[in-house]
Amino acid sequence: MAGISDLCPEIYRQTVIVECQDCMNLSDPNTFKSFMYDLCGLLDVTVVLGPRVISYEDDDNPEKNGVSASLVFAESGMHMHSWPEYSFLRFDMWSCKPFNSKYIRQALMQWFMPMKIVMKQF
Repeated sequence: MAGISDLCPEIYRQTVIVECQDCMNLSDPNTFKSFMYDLCGLLDVTVVLGPRVISYEDDDNPEKNGVSASLVFAESGMHMHSWPEYSFLRFDMWSCKPFNSKYIRQALMQWFMPMKIVMKQF
């Protein structure tokens, strides 16, 4: 992992962080749930808990509105949050099982249709 000392090289670890701009479906909790189940199938991981999806709305502070979702799988987990006010989505996943991040991009495109995607892996 770039810039981080590897304190336990015996354990495989892979992380991906994705930010998406100009997205659709950012306020729909069912889309988040379907996305996570779909991605788990594509990555062939074992769901242990979730997805847990929470929708938050604050009429006085719309920039705080959004949907958060988390899922634990046997090989590690994933989390995501949306900011509908900014048409923005952040997705994080970490795993002790190797995975191909093209499936993450593919699922994000299918479920949220972003116009821009930035992905960082380590």
